[in-house]
Amino acid sequence: FVKSLPPHSFFNVIRFGSSFEKLFEQSLEYNDENCEKAVHLAQNLSADLSGTNILEPLKYIFSQPNNNGQRQIFIMTDGEVSDSGKVLNLVSINSTNNRCFNIGIGRGCDAGLVEGIAILSNGKSDFVQEGDDISNKVIPQLQSSFYPSFTSIEIHVEDEDAFEVSPY
Repeated sequence: FVKSLPPHSFFNVIRFGSSFEKLFEQSLEYNDENCEKAVHLAQNLSADLSGTNILEPLKYIFSQPNNNGQRQIFIMTDGEVSDSGKVLNLVSINSTNNRCFNIGIGRGCDAGLVEGIAILSNGKSDFVQEGDDISNKVIPQLQSSFYPSFTSIEIHVEDEDAFEVSPY
């Protein structure tokens, strides 16, 4: 995933559980050195932060300055949260400049939260089950993030021909 980021993009990796840890103090420009640090982290990653507190890392992310256009946030989680209403509200408030692409991993993930975050932020969600290749889920998410989201569309029909809008 990290090696598929576009040139000149900025990125960071934030692990979360009952606490959260950042790879870099702030998002850094994608280059070979920063990419290798992220790959090293991923190769040595272990689920040692216990819990699934996603609210605090999202608060941190949304509080960071963003001078590079709409921020794309990729969330991978295998857990459930007790404060999903607060998380969804925070995402909704910050959805103008932030889009979330979410991967729920396994049967224990909070499917409603994974899908809700994506819907509220005009992102996408998908799920990885046992036997699935996570790359087949993550790379399409990344490709979708390259295209802007449409949040307000008007269709004007100039004559009286029959037409249908799909999906409704």
